[in-house]
Amino acid sequence: MNAMGSSPTIYLIRHGETEWNRIKRLQGWLDSPLTETGKAQARIMAGILNTEISDFAHINFYCSPLGRARQTADIICAELGWNFADCKIEDAIKEVNTGDWDGMSYVQIAEAFPEELDRFQTDGWKTAPPGGESYAMLAKRISTWLDGLPISKATVAVSHGIAGQVIRGLYLGLSEDQTVRLDQPQDVIYLLKDGRAVELADN
Repeated sequence: MNAMGSSPTIYLIRHGETEWNRIKRLQGWLDSPLTETGKAQARIMAGILNTEISDFAHINFYCSPLGRARQTADIICAELGWNFADCKIEDAIKEVNTGDWDGMSYVQIAEAFPEELDRFQTDGWKTAPPGGESYAMLAKRISTWLDGLPISKATVAVSHGIAGQVIRGLYLGLSEDQTVRLDQPQDVIYLLKDGRAVELADN
């Protein structure tokens, strides 16, 4: 954040529901396509942005490089008449790397990695899945992105569930425990402004 205490304005969006979300498989850096519900959620997010933002020419638009976020951002752009090519693909806001657990259900993880899963569930901030990232590692790359955001322009960011938790936690100055307990909704936009977070939902 700005050294003088100023903070950027961010419209934080989680990608829409995917096929793997629906059947509760971890995606990490892998991907599955949006469901019809996920596509509808993306269109709803576009409608919220259209209500909230009066001048889209003065917006920085960032998107995770992972397919599900790009698909969500592409739908938003199509709805709003934006050019997806103007969206900045940002590695820093992609989802946490779940390593060897990518593509597995929690039942499968519990069977194959019981000790590792227990350690991760006990202290996911410092403990990483085998071959993956901890919350702390994720926070390090996200904090660099946050610190570089301009104060003069609002930012729209299409990211992920855990990455979104960390973005909000860092922005709000939450503790590690508070951050990992945050919700991960796919049907709201979090407006991060003046050090606060407000949920924007379709009415």
